[in-house]
Order: sequence, then structure tokens, then C-alpha cells
Amino acid sequence: MNVQVQRVETPAELKLASQFAERKDALVGADTLGAGRAAAFARFEAVGLPHRRVEEFKYTDMRARLREVADAGETQVTLPDAQGGVRVTSLAEALASDGAAIAERIAERFTGFDSPLLDLNEAFASAGAVIDIAAGANVAEPVRAGFAHPAGKRGDSVALYSVGSGASVTLIEKAGSADGGAQGGHVSHVDVADGAKVTFIRHVDAGAQGVHSGGLAVTVGANATFDLLLVVSTGELVRTDIGLRFVGGDAVANLRGLHLAGSTRHVDTTLFVDHAEPGCVSRELFKSVLDDRARSVFQGKILVRQKAQKTDGKMMAQALMLSDDAEADSKPELEIYADDVQCGHGSTTGRVDDTLLFYLMARGIPKREATRMLVSAFAGEVFDDLDEAVAEEFSAVAEEWLERHLA
Repeated sequence: MNVQVQRVETPAELKLASQFAERKDALVGADTLGAGRAAAFARFEAVGLPHRRVEEFKYTDMRARLREVADAGETQVTLPDAQGGVRVTSLAEALASDGAAIAERIAERFTGFDSPLLDLNEAFASAGAVIDIAAGANVAEPVRAGFAHPAGKRGDSVALYSVGSGASVTLIEKAGSADGGAQGGHVSHVDVADGAKVTFIRHVDAGAQGVHSGGLAVTVGANATFDLLLVVSTGELVRTDIGLRFVGGDAVANLRGLHLAGSTRHVDTTLFVDHAEPGCVSRELFKSVLDDRARSVFQGKILVRQKAQKTDGKMMAQALMLSDDAEADSKPELEIYADDVQCGHGSTTGRVDDTLLFYLMARGIPKREATRMLVSAFAGEVFDDLDEAVAEEFSAVAEEWLERHLA
């Protein structure tokens, strides 16, 4: 006897379906993005909000955590200041001038980097930015963009970055909303051409009650360098999917992240690095500082394809617990089909070192200050090799969080 099992939709999923039906024809670029939006939402509907029986979400049950969906709102986009070699347009302007090309770029996500949350963003994205860096440009000042979800509402945004061959640039994004109860998603696509050098920083500040789902899809060309820093400082629930593929040989990617979470916050970064070309180097270092009953999740996978000989890939996740009730989950993976490679991964979880704490206190440093110094040193490693001014800016974010959480 054949028994058909029908998926039962949750109230949140039903509301999302209702919102899409009501808004799809009014969203920006409905004529050019309509087919892609419909396909993306159909993919989402087929599986719904991911839950713990989905391997990539075994530690982050979105169906259980997201029981209510806020009413739709418009994400506010802050575009970068004008600089030489930098072309900036809003998503609406870019769609009006070259809608077909923009639609193709939004729809391009390489195999192995799939998520219902990314599909949801593609279906609902109503605001965004298109930022192109000219070939050979050496952009002196960081290029900054902001994507703020409306307070108490839900909004989605997308950013498309293209960095020309031989260019050098620092890109800084702030995503989420400090206002209470905001929900939303922000996805960035970054195409790094041959020989380019890119530093990309995303700061997620989703507010005390905010829910944020983010994504970052990166392609790296031959002899290029891509440095990433992800800092998550607030948010009741923050999930970030990062996918990077080497599309040219002898390239380098340094991917770093810092989770700062207290109370009952839940922060999840899931990473996929695709070594599809030979001679590439990747380094992944993701750290968490956890207080109260916070939970941090890091899932990382390195895929080395058969042609990707001479690959050098190393992955490390580290968590520092400030409370006995905090929790850290780590799941690193290697999938290797080449035979001339150097790959490895590791994971550590622990408390502040009592010996080092005693050493500092024995020299007259108060316990609170000694603890702050040790935690700062632990977190500060992710800021190594950044431009000094940029490192100081985001070190200050970590220090401000520590001031609030170290009693």
C-alpha cells in the first residue's frame, strides 16, 4: 500500500505564502525578477522552514524558532559615498537599466550552496545595491553599505558586488536592525576577478529581539585574494550561510568570524568552501564568546575536487564560554577527491584559563579587568592582518559587548 505523506504547513509558512501571493507583483523589478522569484519561492515551499531533521539545520531549527512572521516592511539601504573607480546604483536603478543581467546575477548560486532561507530572500528581496569596482582600481577608503530591516517588520535585501581584475578594495556591510523585533534577510553576491584583492567585512547587528538570516556567495578568480570578517554582535537568532568557490587557480581566501552572544541568543554560521581549481589556499577561523544561555553553531565544509591538486585548506572553530549554561556546537567536514593536498580541521571549546587569570590577578589586576583582557586576546585574533583603522573599529564592537557582559 502506498501512503502519501503531506507536509503540514506551520502558521509562519502559511503567512509567508500569503505575503508572497499579495506582494510578488508589487516588488521591485516584478517584470524582470518575477520568474526567478516564483521559482525561488516554489523551492522554499517544497521544503518549508528548515528544521533539525535537515542536516544543515540540525542545530538550528528554524521551524521551531520562527513561530510568527512579522508583517512586511521595506529594508532601508544606505549606499556608499562616491569614490573613483566605484560605481554604485540602487537595485531599482540597476533593474531599470539592465534588468536581465541583474536577474541572472541574483539567480546564480553555485551547486552545493543551497538553502531555503536563501530562496526566501531571493523571492522577497525588495531593496538592495549593485556595486562595481573597476579593473585596476585601488580604492583608498572602505566602501560602506547598510541594510536595515524596519522595526517590528520583515524585510529582505540583496547586494551584488563585482570587483574587476587587479583591483584592490575593502567592502564593509552592516546588516540587521538595532530596532526591536525586526526580521529579515540579506544576501550578498561577490565576484572577485583575476588578480584582485578584496577585504569584505559584514557586521550583523540585529537587535535584542531580531531574527536575521544572511548569506554570502563568493567566487574568486585566479591569483586573487579574498579576506572575510563576519562579526555578529546582537540578534535573538542569526543564521549566516557562506559559500565560496575558487574559479581560478593559485588564489587565496582567509575567512574569519566572531560570534558574540549572551542571554538566550542563537548564532549559526554555516560555511561551504569549494576548491574547484588547483593551487588554492583557504584558511577558516571562527570564534565564539558566549555568556548566559547563549548558543553558537559553526558548520564548515571544505570540498576539494579532483582537479584541485596542490590545495591547502585549514579550518578551525573555537568557543570561549563565560557561563556554564552556554552551548557551542561545531561540525567541520572535509570531502577530498584530489591526492596531492594539505587539509585539516579542528575545534576547541573551553573556559577562561584559570592559570592565566591567576597570573594577571597576582600582579594586581582586578578579576573583571583580567578576564576582559584574556577574552579580548582570544577574540582579537580574527582582526589580525586587517587594516589598522578597520581592525580598531571592529575591535571596539567586541569591547563594547564585553563591557556589557563581564559582571
